[in-house]
Amino acid sequence: LQASRAYEANVAAAKTMKSMVAQALRLLA
Repeated sequence: LQASRAYEANVAAAKTMKSMVAQALRLLA
């Protein structure tokens, strides 16, 4: 249970990072 929760947190963090990077690229472009 704890492992899957950590996995979900990692997936959520990855999605957040991805959108932040996309936003940064849009601002720079």
